[in-house]
Amino acid sequence: MAYEFRVTEVRQCQACGQAFRPWKCAVKAGKGHTCSKRCAQIARAPGVTAHGKRSGRYIHGFYVNNKEARHVLKAHNLVKEALKYGRLIKAPCERCGTTEKVEAHHDDYDKPLEVRWLCFTHHREHHRFISRRLKGQVQ
Repeated sequence: MAYEFRVTEVRQCQACGQAFRPWKCAVKAGKGHTCSKRCAQIARAPGVTAHGKRSGRYIHGFYVNNKEARHVLKAHNLVKEALKYGRLIKAPCERCGTTEKVEAHHDDYDKPLEVRWLCFTHHREHHRFISRRLKGQVQ
């Protein structure tokens, strides 16, 4: 007698509704609710990858959807490109005047080339302040 790798019970796919027999290993792992990987991607919650992690970005401590994340990434990439081709030049940190590890900070992502130049330390400090202000801890 050959070993059966599939379960004998027939299930209905959560994504497409097709009847299928899931793999035994999938059922043991608490899975086996969809007939294929494609259907598993459809049935999965929006923004969640195959490993159960969210896709997208955390900005100021809050998860943003993919449309907002693309908007942010586009602004970051425009700054990189402008620096590469000399349309934008790094300036010293606005707070301490250092020229080491200076980063661009966007106050408004709709204006991608209007940036503030902050060193690594002051940039992180500024984002912590923004995060606290958004959470209502600082006015």
